[in-house]
Amino acid sequence: LQRQWSTVRRDTCAAVAKTLERSLRILFNSHDLSLVKSYLQRQWSKIIKGRVSLQDFVFAKEVRLGTYSKNAAVVPPAAIVAGKAMVADPRAAPQYSERIPYVVVCGEPGARLVDMVVAPHA
Repeated sequence: LQRQWSTVRRDTCAAVAKTLERSLRILFNSHDLSLVKSYLQRQWSKIIKGRVSLQDFVFAKEVRLGTYSKNAAVVPPAAIVAGKAMVADPRAAPQYSERIPYVVVCGEPGARLVDMVVAPHA
C-alpha cells in the first residue's frame, strides 16, 4: 500500500514545508537516513550562503483584530505587523481573518520573537 502524507501546513513558511516534504520523500523512498542528513546539510548550506529565495521564509497567518485579550502578554506576530502597518496608515487595517505576511529578523540575544517580526517589504 502506498500512503499519501500530508505535509502542507499553514502555520509555517514555504522553506520548512518544502524541506520537510523532500526529507520525508527521500526517507520513505530510500530508507536511508544518511541521504536525508546529506540533503538537509546541502539545504542548510544554501541558506547560510544566501542562495535561497527569501520569499520562502515569509510566514502568513490569519489576523483577527479585536479578539485578542487586552491582558494578553503577547499577541500573534501577524497581529503585531498589522498593528505597525495601521500606525503608519490607518487605512491598512486588515479584514477579519486576512492573512498577514511577516518575516522574523535577527535580534539581540534573548530578544523575544514577537519583537523581531516585520512586514516582508519593510
